[in-house]
Amino acid sequence: EKGLAFKVGQEQFFAPLFGEHNMMNILCAIEICSILGLDWHTTLKDAVKALKGPAGRIEFIPEAESFGFRVIVDYAFEPVAMENLYNTVALLSPKRIIHVFGATGGGRDIERRFTVGKFVGEHADICIITDEDPYDDDPQVIMHDVATAVKKTGKEEGVNLFCILDRREAIQRAIDVAKIGDIVLVTGKGSEQAMVVKGTLVPWDDRVEVRKAIAKKKK
Repeated sequence: EKGLAFKVGQEQFFAPLFGEHNMMNILCAIEICSILGLDWHTTLKDAVKALKGPAGRIEFIPEAESFGFRVIVDYAFEPVAMENLYNTVALLSPKRIIHVFGATGGGRDIERRFTVGKFVGEHADICIITDEDPYDDDPQVIMHDVATAVKKTGKEEGVNLFCILDRREAIQRAIDVAKIGDIVLVTGKGSEQAMVVKGTLVPWDDRVEVRKAIAKKKK
């Protein structure tokens, strides 16, 4: 089983989740429940083992497993969240990390485009930059800024760096190039149900699109 295995005193617990933040939340809940007098041996252990993570937060797409690789959809869109995600990914020891990501427009911190680009460029094996939530900004400009930072880490466009405006196409590319032992990360939107383009909400769900892409992949 993959997840968090840990001890509280002499009691062994397992949770099918990843991430230090989840561990801290679980420990806090266990402490509160123990103070309330709940039984450790059955109630608490069973409850922790049955936990499910929030949608779009380090969410594994199980359909990928038949191909021998993993896909994680995560909301991470800034450097600290990216680092936490990569700390989790490191525990899974992937052969390669293929990362689909972008940056949000609408007057957000422009510098974030460069810090996120630098981080992903340094840590992912294949970087696929795409549209995220452009709002009123030009998505091509956003992608160019991100790509500029990625290139400074040594990535080469057309080799291990790809700029694909259409997010659906970008996800499909990542799934198509994924091989046994790889991990595909799709970040920036998590479980959000729309992309914001010039004031219009365009229906969208990364998890749905990943599943569609997997269905099209040839074994």
